Amino acid sequence: MLKDLSLEEYVTEVESERPTPGGGSVAALVGSLGAALSRMLANLSVQKTKFKEASKDKQELFATAFHDLKQYEDALIDGIDGDALSYQCVISACKIKDEEEIQRALHTAAFIALDIVRNANLALEAAYNLIELANKNVISDLLAGTILLQSCVEISYLNVVANVKLLKDEKNKKDLLEEANTYLNESRNKKAFIVEKLSLS
Repeated sequence: MLKDLSLEEYVTEVESERPTPGGGSVAALVGSLGAALSRMLANLSVQKTKFKEASKDKQELFATAFHDLKQYEDALIDGIDGDALSYQCVISACKIKDEEEIQRALHTAAFIALDIVRNANLALEAAYNLIELANKNVISDLLAGTILLQSCVEISYLNVVANVKLLKDEKNKKDLLEEANTYLNESRNKKAFIVEKLSLS
């Protein structure tokens, strides 16, 4: 599996003549690293006086965000292979020229790309909830994580659109695009909120 490769091996796969792993797989990796950086900040914050002296409610909100980020990180890691495999299915279906199979593969590829978008967007929400008790010395890492997560959304959104536009089921197409657009806009707003909040910290 791609997620089990070394970093150097994965990069070699990306730059090869094969169409996978491509942008969607790379986006999932980028998103998982964004979540990981956010969790690093959390790990470096819990022993600080600011965290220890905070109210129980604030500590619980922070802890929930920390644990949720792990869930999103794991889902994004799964997307590294999920995106690549789904696109390989599209390629295989096109080769045998089975229209029903092509439509099924396109829907699956769009859904997996949408799931990556969804998880990165949710991770941004969790990252925001770390800000108040964050260790000031590693704020730049939370900013970096935010940028990576929102980049993941932007890239995977492109994959949703690329697959959806080839679907023949208009209702399915409309539903997938509406959900993807919602997450895209939310992620842009969340990134702006986080950047603004941290610039004032």
